[in-house]
Amino acid sequence: FQDMTSNISKFTNAGLSSKKAATAIMGISNVAAISGASTEEAARAMYNLGQAYQQGSVRLMDWKSIENANMATIGFKEELPG
Repeated sequence: FQDMTSNISKFTNAGLSSKKAATAIMGISNVAAISGASTEEAARAMYNLGQAYQQGSVRLMDWKSIENANMATIGFKEELPG
């Protein structure tokens, strides 16, 4: 929970409303749970996706962190915008 709340700020600092930021964090947490990722892997994914959102795109380095956390499921890929 602490990781979730601390990473919400990365999304809000990038311009998302607090409600949308919380929804994004919950979505990442759900993907982590479905894929069997640990809390550390989920926190790392939240951090990296928050940075990616601030940059305006998910770069290879960001996506590799998702793959390393075993969270790069087909369902997650299909839900990403773009």
